[in-house]
Amino acid sequence: MRDYRQSAINAMYLIMVQGVSYLVPLFLMAHLIKNLGVAGFGEYAFWYSVLLFVQALVDYGFSFSGTREVATTDTDSQRITAVFYQVTIVKLSIGGLCMAAATAGYIGGIVERSGFYAIFAGVLLGFVPNWFFQGLQRLRGITLLSVGGRLGFIVAVYLLIDEQSSIDDVVFLQFFSLLPVVMFGNYLACRQLSRYVKPSSSELMLQLRTAWPLFSTTILSMVISNGGILWLGAVGSAQTVGAYAAVERVIKAILGMFAPISQAIYPLNSKRFSNSLSSGLRSATITGSIMMLLVVIAIIVVALTKQIWFNILSVPVGAKDFVMPLLVWAFFSVLNNVLGIQILSACGAAFHYALSFKIAAVVFAAVLISEVFGEAALSVTSALVISEIVLALLLTMGIVRLVMISRRCNGSN
Repeated sequence: MRDYRQSAINAMYLIMVQGVSYLVPLFLMAHLIKNLGVAGFGEYAFWYSVLLFVQALVDYGFSFSGTREVATTDTDSQRITAVFYQVTIVKLSIGGLCMAAATAGYIGGIVERSGFYAIFAGVLLGFVPNWFFQGLQRLRGITLLSVGGRLGFIVAVYLLIDEQSSIDDVVFLQFFSLLPVVMFGNYLACRQLSRYVKPSSSELMLQLRTAWPLFSTTILSMVISNGGILWLGAVGSAQTVGAYAAVERVIKAILGMFAPISQAIYPLNSKRFSNSLSSGLRSATITGSIMMLLVVIAIIVVALTKQIWFNILSVPVGAKDFVMPLLVWAFFSVLNNVLGIQILSACGAAFHYALSFKIAAVVFAAVLISEVFGEAALSVTSALVISEIVLALLLTMGIVRLVMISRRCNGSN
């Protein structure tokens, strides 16, 4: 019971971070649409998607594999220290390559200034050590720091961005606001560590191999959840991107309520699965049922209040067609988190999770390509919903297979 109480406390801290993370884009959206127009907001949404892809690349799945390793290490301070430095060195290597590529591209005229800032901001965001504190289940300090950074960003945007500003200015402010979060966040992490021991190359490679299934899954998840903006940016107008992104921001604000719950209960479910499969399934069923009940309530509220938040946030009227498909996508997104993260990943079966995502990503791309001559934004919503439904079916099949294998093994014993 104490573990569930600690998970609830951690969820509250993470809700603060995620709440600000998703409220900030809503306030930002209203301000940018007012000063830079729907097309300007669409341009920002495109570069923000690039930022998120770079963050996922630098994170390399450690937000799950690193968290799981720290959470299951218990009180071995030397091992916790070793894991932190191993993960950080790998991230520094990946982040350094990303920044070098962005710099070379910018100097060579291939990467725009907004893209240059977005890549650097994505690298910085990947260095925020949330994964470490989630594993330790000590989230107070990093939570307050992250919230402060995001609030500082939105205040700077409202004070400094007007009709004469450009998207370059907005993305630069986002990059600049992350600097203190990264520096002080890693300082707080280092205070939790014991004496530094230089990791061997074999240990670094082991971290890479362990995180690979989750990294590939995260990238494919980004393709499904954020690839729509990039696709629209490539084949549609900035106006279309802005209209679609306006609704997507609201729906993702709702999903943002569930990300902290998921992150908080993941270490708990990992511990339960380390005891036994039945214990883990019991824990995941309890926590997953709560998540699904909450998402159904949230979807109903958003659907019933559509006209209100359209008016408040200055969402273009033509974006109404995207609301219901994106709400369906939100439901299956949370369901797939329960099936994939809280069960398959938490029990150590990340391979099944990764394989399912690969198939779903192929389905997503196939739907987009098959409807390339149709209306671009509606093609994206169709691809999102279909791929998430396929993913839910595949994850369910993976869990059933896992249970059947476990029963056969127990029967043979």
